Amino acid sequence: MRTIIFRLGIGAFCVLGMAVMVLAAVPLPYEYSPSNAVDWTTQSGWSGNVTNSTAEGYALFDAADSTLTLALDGAPTELSFSLRGIPTPEGVAPASFVVEESVDGGVWSATLVADISHGELSTGTKPFGPFPLSSATRYVRFTYADRYAYDIGLNHVAVAGGPAEPRVVFDRRDNFIVAQHAVGECITAAVINAGSYWFGSPALEKEPWESDNGGTFKTESPQDVYTIHTAATGTFYATANGRADNTDELIAGTIHFSVAAAYGLSVQADTNGAATVRVNGRDATNAPVGAVVAVLPVPNAGYATDAIRVNGQVIEGTTFVMPDEAVVVEVSFRQKTPGEPTLIISQYYEGASDNKWIEVFNPGEEAVDLAAAGYRLGLWQNAAREGWKTGAVPGFVIVLTGTVAPGETYLVSHGRAKAPAYAVANVASNNLLFNGDDSVVLYTGSIYNFANVVDAFGVTGNTAANCSYVRAPTICCGVHTDFDAEHWIRFEYTEVDAADVNVPERLGWHAVGEPPPVVPPVLSNLSLTADGLAFDIPVNCVPYAVYGAAALNASEPAGWLGSNIADQCTVEVAETHRRVTVPLTLGPRQIIWLSVLGAN
Repeated sequence: MRTIIFRLGIGAFCVLGMAVMVLAAVPLPYEYSPSNAVDWTTQSGWSGNVTNSTAEGYALFDAADSTLTLALDGAPTELSFSLRGIPTPEGVAPASFVVEESVDGGVWSATLVADISHGELSTGTKPFGPFPLSSATRYVRFTYADRYAYDIGLNHVAVAGGPAEPRVVFDRRDNFIVAQHAVGECITAAVINAGSYWFGSPALEKEPWESDNGGTFKTESPQDVYTIHTAATGTFYATANGRADNTDELIAGTIHFSVAAAYGLSVQADTNGAATVRVNGRDATNAPVGAVVAVLPVPNAGYATDAIRVNGQVIEGTTFVMPDEAVVVEVSFRQKTPGEPTLIISQYYEGASDNKWIEVFNPGEEAVDLAAAGYRLGLWQNAAREGWKTGAVPGFVIVLTGTVAPGETYLVSHGRAKAPAYAVANVASNNLLFNGDDSVVLYTGSIYNFANVVDAFGVTGNTAANCSYVRAPTICCGVHTDFDAEHWIRFEYTEVDAADVNVPERLGWHAVGEPPPVVPPVLSNLSLTADGLAFDIPVNCVPYAVYGAAALNASEPAGWLGSNIADQCTVEVAETHRRVTVPLTLGPRQIIWLSVLGAN
């Protein structure tokens, strides 16, 4: 991504099973108000690409995409700061200075902390806030997203809150259930907000793990894994006794779980799709009593999920609780009816700089009201690109509004997209951020749920950079699966930039079925001017030739092939037509013959 991610702070984030050590986060409460010129990016907690501060210590944002990121070692409650506008004639209205928050510095909340326009600025110092922050936030990012009218100085930054308490976290939810006699069921623990960690303390006479389950724990440092004893059923607990570099205190955490009898779990799907079942995020052939089982139906193109039955009974949604008997899951699919509201992602465009576009197409026979159906675009970025398949919250969300008529397209662009020059967005958002290794998913509902996925451009690697993908004309229904090259046609983004009208790669135009015939070379607006004989032809009539003769005779037009005078014509290109002016160089009875490839 173009966005620079700065991961700073002691214990500001962790990866389970690993001791993560990061430096220079600021403890809370925090206040920074330098009065002399400083380099903010070298101060504790700060990193970014802004120019060194101006007089009185203001961090100077003097270009679009200038960014400062502050790492926090604590749980914040609110943020305040001041801004000062420095007049500049550069940029394009409207301006936008945005503030974002993040838990891990990798995924930023789609809900902005603040979005300040140039109309809210002045050449004097102006305070902003306090703005509420999530207690889970550990990173705050200031970005000059759209520059206009002012350079911006930032100062008097204050974050209220308290220190982050060291605590133990687990890789499984409290009160989870595992199957009796299952092999390799484990719990992994980590200590956060305390630097490097380990488990167990001989000095305090504490074992790494304490449990009434009778399982075992890993003997190698940091002794962070507990293996569950699954021979006997029952409800159990496990307590991890942690120690860390930054505290002398014992840091303990407890998790509860059950071992339950397991029963067989099978899934049957009709011939119009496929389906799998998962328990604890993994494909399963059996499940313990009381566990939540998720059904993942995948209909074939042109079909939708009709019903999910558990032992013959239709269920609502895509999950159920495992009973104390074997289960057969049956998934049936139905053919989509003509006119059924549906949309597909018909084009993905990843061009230079901020030139990012997604084209949505309505292949149905009825208009789709985007707001009424709750349509949204979600983005899962970088290492989290496959999170859409497991219910992870998208890193960015774009709400779609308006209506898409049958056979029409709907364009979403980045807020600063400038190419292709002909494309006009229905909605523009600075949240449309991808660079080839990010998944874009079309879904419905205010809260993301895999069951509500309408269509997906789901990548599994860095395979879609600096290019555009257009949906094959045979595809008219969305998918819930990873990117399939058989369903897409790849173009260079420069080909899209130069595309004529009514061709597959042109943003804003799409069709299913056979490609449409070339528009006939109909002449329009024929007129005689002082410069010659002028007429309009559609821009997609290429290549073409203009033949001339002094008068009509018995010869066939084919006999004029040696008299192509196209290079003598004056051509003006508009959005949909070419205006061709033929000079009157062949006499007062001059005639012309227009020839277009594939027509006469």
